[in-house]
Amino acid sequence: MAIQITSELLDGSVLALLKEADYYGYSLTQKVQEYLPVSESTMYPVLRRLTKNDF
Repeated sequence: MAIQITSELLDGSVLALLKEADYYGYSLTQKVQEYLPVSESTMYPVLRRLTKNDF
């Protein structure tokens, strides 16, 4: 059974990690995967959405 993770949770997780240190796509994905079961194909739309919204 797959766990559904909301976009708000992913956005918040990414922003919290970026507040602590600078990360780029792949390394950020690896760091998020330490805490949440997400794929790379899930992370890149999150990064595009955050960039589009000026985060």
